[in-house]
Amino acid sequence: MRRNRQAHSGYSQNNKIELVRGGAAFFSLMHELIDQATACIHLQFYIFEEDETGLAVKEKLVAAIKRGVKVYMVLDGYASSDISDSFKEEIITAGIRFRWFEPFFKGRYFYFGRRLHQKLLVIDQRHALVGGINISNRYNDLPGSPAWLDWAVHVEGDVAQHLDKVAIDIWRQSRWRFKKETEPQFNFNPYEISERCLARVRQNDWIRQRKQVTRSYLEMFKRAQSHIYLVSSYFCRAIFLKSVWRERPGGE
Repeated sequence: MRRNRQAHSGYSQNNKIELVRGGAAFFSLMHELIDQATACIHLQFYIFEEDETGLAVKEKLVAAIKRGVKVYMVLDGYASSDISDSFKEEIITAGIRFRWFEPFFKGRYFYFGRRLHQKLLVIDQRHALVGGINISNRYNDLPGSPAWLDWAVHVEGDVAQHLDKVAIDIWRQSRWRFKKETEPQFNFNPYEISERCLARVRQNDWIRQRKQVTRSYLEMFKRAQSHIYLVSSYFCRAIFLKSVWRERPGGE
């Protein structure tokens, strides 16, 4: 019965989970995972800057291309719009399959439409990095300039396969200006890992009224018995805390 409830709620057990602090630790792991790739890499980020951190990641991706790995990159067309035409031409020439995730209308100080807020790296459907860390010097540890505090999760196992499907869906949503681009088609066999950790993928999508992340926050807050530790770059108190407070005994 318990196993059926877990399957119904989207959890899987064949996972290994590691919390990764932003900065040098995150980018060191990112480079390591890219170096290990043998078939397919999905990289989808809100902010990708053409600075030391971004150039280092680009070099890793180009090296993967030379090993025969297929690399698919999707960047937000507004937040990453400062990337130069020469940089874009260079990565496309190197063999990286590149697309913008663009709003319907945009200008220097405005946009209308959807944004690609996720920060996601998927390697061979087996490893993934997902969290709040963008590819920029601001999120890296550089001499005299420590990284902004943020976190990511390194997952290995079934959840990485689910995240690979999420990445493919985003790639397809970005296809309208790139109809001739090929789409990723890889089918890796499931494999067992040494650890067991219940995990599931949660997504928000304001256009489709999908609020899985929001609901997960509220569920955890309501179940809390003694204390809550919250580390977040963005937090809307009106949505979360007031909702939880009103449903707790004595809430007003």
